[in-house]
Amino acid sequence: MKAHVSKNSFTTIKSKSGDLYVCPFDIVKSKKGKISDKELKKLCIDDSLRPWND
Repeated sequence: MKAHVSKNSFTTIKSKSGDLYVCPFDIVKSKKGKISDKELKKLCIDDSLRPWND
């Protein structure tokens, strides 16, 4: 059985500064896991901004 990965799959990444970001899996895969803090802020969602974290 083959694993299904949706086009809308997301993963969490911890930045060098320690912040968590929710990123589309395709972006992480295309960058081979090497994403700068600047790119994370531009391409991903800052986990601390999600409303259920309050």
